[in-house]
Amino acid sequence: MRWLGVVLALGALACGSDTGQTTGGGGSGATSTGSTSSSGGATSGTGGAGASGGAAQGGQGGVGQGGDPTGGGGQGGGGGGMACTWGGAPCPGGSFCDAPGCGAGTCTPITSLDDGNKSPVCGCDGVTYWNAATASDHGMAMASPGVCPIEVFCGGFGNIPCPKNDLFCAFDVKVQGGCAISDASGSCWGMPATCSTVGFGGDRRLCGSPNGACLYECDAIKSGQTYWGPDSTCPM
Repeated sequence: MRWLGVVLALGALACGSDTGQTTGGGGSGATSTGSTSSSGGATSGTGGAGASGGAAQGGQGGVGQGGDPTGGGGQGGGGGGMACTWGGAPCPGGSFCDAPGCGAGTCTPITSLDDGNKSPVCGCDGVTYWNAATASDHGMAMASPGVCPIEVFCGGFGNIPCPKNDLFCAFDVKVQGGCAISDASGSCWGMPATCSTVGFGGDRRLCGSPNGACLYECDAIKSGQTYWGPDSTCPM
């Protein structure tokens, strides 16, 4: 029995020694795990630097795409005349809406290219112009060739003026007997700055006593006086 007690005591000491070593090994394992976690953090930091490099490349691509649309816009700005519609928004200064038939047209510069020759056109404002160039010089589009079917009235009782200051009232009484009419009426015309003087003299005679002067029709209209004609007795 005494030997049995000794054996048990020695066995107990041996077990206690193994337990302590195992505990120590566990502590060492915990320390090793902590070290591995630290190494993982360093790896994450390296990955972040790589992401920053990717962002820089994306920024460069965006700048390249933005440049192309801007270049296309610059080319589009070099087109022709601006489109317009008669009676719509006004054209830029120094131009008018050249819209034959008073519909869609193009903004066209106002020029002074009138040769003064008579070839009447009806403007979109209902006024008759001496020719197409005269209408353009007045910034007016042409509705149709020829004298307007319904002309703009002027003169008469009350001496009604034309709607615009650059128009003239043509007091054409047709025949000499019309000179006796008081308060004669007329129609508004758009006239050239300079009248053409083809031939040896005009055949429109101003009303007067005994006889008025003979003028070209263009000059007679611009005189603002009553006239008649053609008069075959005028010098030609």
